Amino acid sequence: MAQKKKLIRPIKGRMLLGVCAGLGRYFKIDPKIIRVAWLVLLLLGFISRRFFLIPVLAYCVLFVLMPAEKINLQDYMKSSFSDYQEQATPEHDERTRKTLTDVQERDLK
Repeated sequence: MAQKKKLIRPIKGRMLLGVCAGLGRYFKIDPKIIRVAWLVLLLLGFISRRFFLIPVLAYCVLFVLMPAEKINLQDYMKSSFSDYQEQATPEHDERTRKTLTDVQERDLK
């Protein structure tokens, strides 16, 4: 049985409010392409001095209409913390931390 595709704003992969990431996931397109297209429409609207509010209004309408992804907060926190732990490994700390030995103190006059 095929799952129904849902147009939702995902938690992960969002840049601002998740509208472009949700559209990209729904249409199976890289969200970067949608973001660039939105930016081009916005710039064209500013250049032509007409219709520059249409992309902004469309983004706001999609934000209101698209529901946010439902997540289990504990699972999300665990995955976020594990991402952070992978970045701060003890090997990383040993490579970047320097220890000074045999340092003599003296007063500056």
